[in-house]
Amino acid sequence: NGVVVRLAQGRKDWAAYEDIYQQSLARWGENATSRYSHRLFQELADVKHPDIRLWLAFLGDAVAAGAVCCDGPDHVIYWHGAADSTLFHLRPVNLLMSEIASDAARRGKTWFDLNPSGGHEGVRVFKERMGGLSVPSPVVVTPAHQPRLFFRAMGWIGRKLARTEAE
Repeated sequence: NGVVVRLAQGRKDWAAYEDIYQQSLARWGENATSRYSHRLFQELADVKHPDIRLWLAFLGDAVAAGAVCCDGPDHVIYWHGAADSTLFHLRPVNLLMSEIASDAARRGKTWFDLNPSGGHEGVRVFKERMGGLSVPSPVVVTPAHQPRLFFRAMGWIGRKLARTEAE
């Protein structure tokens, strides 16, 4: 259907992703369980950390969907996603998830963590249809959205998962 997936290539791509995130927030309305600031997306764009990847699905020049993923030692974590609801009929998120999982496998990752669904029933159903399994998940809450806290939380989660697998 003309949808193409690629990694973000700079601030312009992050800004386009933030635009569809704002559309998603508007669609969710009062049911949105989190609202991330413009500053967070700017800082993620600027940090250029190799373990943080923004994947985008495009239809022509328009971003149809996006996903922010973080690499762990042996897995990829799907942290945040957004999509343009006017393009849902093209299934850009399905293609996006397939490409992220394929890339993870090519890079030797053994699993793809879809993360909790934030209480959004549609997101939960989508992940279930992908074959995702629901498991207990600790939640890290911090009052400040700073990359340094994000990296510390990701490190903690990675260490906790490594211990769980070893047991």
